[in-house]
Amino acid sequence: MTTRRMSARLAGVALLAAAVTYVVPATPASAACGQGWSDRSSRTAVVTANGVRYRTGPHTSCTAYGQVNRGVTAYLDCATRGDTVNGIAVWWHVRFSTGGSGFISGAYLNPWVQYTTENC
Repeated sequence: MTTRRMSARLAGVALLAAAVTYVVPATPASAACGQGWSDRSSRTAVVTANGVRYRTGPHTSCTAYGQVNRGVTAYLDCATRGDTVNGIAVWWHVRFSTGGSGFISGAYLNPWVQYTTENC
């Protein structure tokens, strides 16, 4: 095989690899920190850990409104996708039996409710 043919094949392979590579640009978490929500669910869950932060949006970089501890009841309003926490990317907007509301990772709720039609 000539050098010219080899170069042409390598260029073709590189072009094909570039065409099938799909890159999702990162969205700044701050853009989703003021995310809206609505009360679409009648479900409840219980917080499973101490010191769990509830936030302005579904990202760990969003400002925390406060913290709740294990055993607090959370009234689930609606679900959305956010940062992955312990393998779970579902976040719920919740209201707590102790007062306060915000987004909390589904990783800290029991029962863990998967992403549903109750989307924010």
